[in-house]
Amino acid sequence: MVISGKKILKVDDKILLKEIGLEEVDAIYNTIDRDRKYLEEWLPFVDQTRETANTRQFVENYLNSDRIDGTFAIYYRNDFAGIIGIKDTDLDNKKNRNRFLAV
Repeated sequence: MVISGKKILKVDDKILLKEIGLEEVDAIYNTIDRDRKYLEEWLPFVDQTRETANTRQFVENYLNSDRIDGTFAIYYRNDFAGIIGIKDTDLDNKKNRNRFLAV
């Protein structure tokens, strides 16, 4: 489903995936900052994410892209739980590679 130009995927009654927007900037940054020591071991961008402005730039870049590869906020019971990126989408063969950030 698409609401206000953003893709929304209902996984089940508890989990919702919503295409990221500026309204997620604080939640994304706060999650990275809170779990920085753990996440930086696995995700190379964590070290360069030192302030909310870095996350805002990431979201703005996504919003200004072609959005072939999707980036979604994960909500569990209406609370922000992380993000997932659907990457390297091959629309002809219906294949992709996923990356996940969760807390």
